[in-house]
Amino acid sequence: MATDKSLASLLRALQVTSGEKNIPRLLESAGNLLSLLSNPSNISLLTYQLLSAPAIWNQPSNVATVIQVINSFTSASVGFLQRQDRSRATAYLNLQNHLGVSDWTVAVIEGVSAASPRSRHALVFAGLLRGFASRRPHEISTNLRTTLEYALVEATNLSLRDGLQGTVSLDIGLILAVSLVFESLNQRHKASIEHDLLLPALIFALFFSDDGLRHGYFLSMIDSDVVEGSGRKFHWSTKSPSYQQLRSMASKPLITVSGRLSRLAAFSIGQIQNLPVLTRLVQDMFEYSRSLSIQWRQNKLSEVDPSEEMLFLSDETLRSSAPLLWRILQTSMFAIITILSSYMEHLLCNDFRRNVHAVQMLKILHHLCFISSRLGTDKLSQYSFVYLASIDALSQDSTRVEEFLRDIQPAEIGKISKHPLDRSMDQYFLNAAEHFALVLHTVAAKELLTPAASPYLSIDTNPKLFQIFEAAHSVVLAVLAAPHNIKYAASQIESYASLLFQVGPFALAVYK
Repeated sequence: MATDKSLASLLRALQVTSGEKNIPRLLESAGNLLSLLSNPSNISLLTYQLLSAPAIWNQPSNVATVIQVINSFTSASVGFLQRQDRSRATAYLNLQNHLGVSDWTVAVIEGVSAASPRSRHALVFAGLLRGFASRRPHEISTNLRTTLEYALVEATNLSLRDGLQGTVSLDIGLILAVSLVFESLNQRHKASIEHDLLLPALIFALFFSDDGLRHGYFLSMIDSDVVEGSGRKFHWSTKSPSYQQLRSMASKPLITVSGRLSRLAAFSIGQIQNLPVLTRLVQDMFEYSRSLSIQWRQNKLSEVDPSEEMLFLSDETLRSSAPLLWRILQTSMFAIITILSSYMEHLLCNDFRRNVHAVQMLKILHHLCFISSRLGTDKLSQYSFVYLASIDALSQDSTRVEEFLRDIQPAEIGKISKHPLDRSMDQYFLNAAEHFALVLHTVAAKELLTPAASPYLSIDTNPKLFQIFEAAHSVVLAVLAAPHNIKYAASQIESYASLLFQVGPFALAVYK
């Protein structure tokens, strides 16, 4: 038969290492052939070969190959269901394809052998689950779905227990396989995954691996390609090596499914009772956000205030290259906020060292303020939850409040910061300080809050200072209104009122 000849030819090809460029063709052929085969032994044999074939696995490993393996089994399951539909329509089901869905699936599962790493097994089960879910999820029997879900969870847990001993790309492939079908799993199987092992692997894959966000180092590679062009404008060409690398990075699987990954991480957090794992999570988020802030400062683009980009960035940079960069930065921030939101919920329910972790989360948001200040945080509900819940938790300890504010205070108190990143951080400091005025003792308010706010109290004609201007007045008003600062307020109110009339009440928002 034609399928037998095709199978023999494909099996020979899978044994020969013929170059990475042939892998997509081989896997596409395998997916198509799996859907056509009617002999369970041949189905199991081809599955076995796909998980151990030198033509696929003896190549330099990359995540794209792992995704192609998942897609191969997805297309096979979809193709099998489509052919079943056509067979029913022409009344030749028993002649052309006597295997039912369950029999075909069991044949594929029997081809999964201990001779290949467990993480490869998960690729098969995830691919089948995706294929069946995309076609007609309600027509697949409960037993069949339960079998596949259980097999995926077992393969995942065994891989995690073995310490993810495959290649880095295969380890990342396991994370991707789980994330692609996780939301369709039933609650029992979701909870059965060993999340205290899964979470660290997921965080590494998304934020620190070369296939993910690379510690934030992608920001530093841009700087050498940002040059001063005509009209003293910065120009970052879309033909530059750094832009091409960034575009390639943006299309990588980990980045394109970062939303799924962050939701999976959020679920994992809720399942974990192992405190060291959660502590490590916050430390990782702190290190990544800190690295991102440091790398941004070293980039020429950070020298341009958002309100002045039309003046100091070239048209191509404004239209094409910069938007791609900000899209990746926003993706990065949204993933962190989703994770921190789940972690804060966990803290509120368990009440362990809440104020210590609140400090770390506020510092993470401080590192990210150059991104969040562009977006505006009022409409970001998860951001607001993390920020306000952290402030509420920290407010219970006035000593830690003062330590936190001193850690993030402006580099030069009493002066308007020149660098846009520093001004973003000044605004973050002032916004946070307003919330802590009621718990901060008078001496700290006099030494820390008022001096930090004072340079921004007089309005500037430049609109880039207006938001900080409002934040500074909010801090002063909060300090003067605090009951325990009544003597200090009495000594300051006259000079502050005089300043208000100088800048004009029209400069402040109506509620102030």
